[in-house]
Amino acid sequence: MNKISLWLSLFPLLFSLQAYADVLTPNLTIKGHTAEQKFISIELNPNEIKTQFPTYKITTELPWINNYATFSGARLKDILSHYQLFGSQVHLTALNDYSVTIPYLDIYRYNPIIAITQNQKPLKIRNYGPYWLIYPMSKYPELNTPKYHARMIWQIKTIQVEK
Repeated sequence: MNKISLWLSLFPLLFSLQAYADVLTPNLTIKGHTAEQKFISIELNPNEIKTQFPTYKITTELPWINNYATFSGARLKDILSHYQLFGSQVHLTALNDYSVTIPYLDIYRYNPIIAITQNQKPLKIRNYGPYWLIYPMSKYPELNTPKYHARMIWQIKTIQVEK
């Protein structure tokens, strides 16, 4: 087989690998009890977050990136209220099982987003994605502390609303 034939046969494979990678993007699981005490567990992918919820942008500096970056995604409060999930705190777990608990009041005070893009590029696992909780640190300088840095969990797999 000559080189041209080899490249022509491998070219479609490049597109199928990208499609396969998109399929492997993990879903975000959201769990909790509604006001009626009904337990729900919902799974969302980045496209569903983008199409089912208003998109918000946060341009901010973070300790893990150089310069400012613009993140976009849905407000965590919009996602939780859409499914009627309310509580006193929210427990988030990452793909590597790192977890953090944040007070529900933070969600309303600072409007963090579940970011799915950074500078208009989809977040991938290799760059903190596909879901990253972003606080508007540049808007609220008081958030630039180790406590809030720890709350900005990336590679989120589960969000559990707790009473």
